[in-house]
Amino acid sequence: MGWPRGSYTTAHSSHLFRDFIEAQARVTITDNAVEVAFGKRAHSPLPLAAGFQDTDLAVPWWGGRKLKISFG
Repeated sequence: MGWPRGSYTTAHSSHLFRDFIEAQARVTITDNAVEVAFGKRAHSPLPLAAGFQDTDLAVPWWGGRKLKISFG
């Protein structure tokens, strides 16, 4: 997966915030996991490239619940 080289090297903070932070997601908390599901329209090339969709780790301060992240 890739994105245009340099597309974010000169981006303003408002652009970065809009693309990576200001995204809607559905958060579901169960006895075993905290699942964060970003919608299809979420701009996610960097989180996907970082492998966030493969996140499945236990968080001690959540009582050992696992964090799971998915995109669209």
